[in-house]
Amino acid sequence: MSVITIHDRQRLAALLRRDAALHLYELGDLESPYWQHTRWFGWEQKGALRHVALLYTGSPTPVLLALGRKPEALLPLVDGIRPWLPRRLNAQLSPGLAQAWRRWATLPPCPRTGGRGHAGSIVGSVVRAAQERVGLIGLNVTASNAAALRLYSHLGFRPVAEFDDVGLGAV
Repeated sequence: MSVITIHDRQRLAALLRRDAALHLYELGDLESPYWQHTRWFGWEQKGALRHVALLYTGSPTPVLLALGRKPEALLPLVDGIRPWLPRRLNAQLSPGLAQAWRRWATLPPCPRTGGRGHAGSIVGSVVRAAQERVGLIGLNVTASNAAALRLYSHLGFRPVAEFDDVGLGAV
């Protein structure tokens, strides 16, 4: 069992497609122009890829995505990739994975901007347009954002998984 870096899109896609709804963002990052901003880490066991984590560097603050239905199985991967991560990043982690960063400081996530008032018509238009071209649409929302949850539910979205959105920095 070991941590590896992965450069094979087909191998990544095969693993991620097993739970496409959970790994929607990672699947999107396999495509150009996002691919050039990705660094993929995997947990390999007996030659089989078991889990992956994505470091996306195409934003001002890099983002780590480490998601799985059994988060405890991802702990060795998440713990093993820390030496290759930047000193500050945002992370979207399945619940319980933040414990791998005991020696890191937990920082507030980088701020996000948002709008009010016209969200329903704008998001509805985007969803309808996207449905004509792609097979699976997903989004992230903070669990405490009741208004957004109502809107997304009205548009047909359903919860797939929870994750912790944290800012991390080396101490």
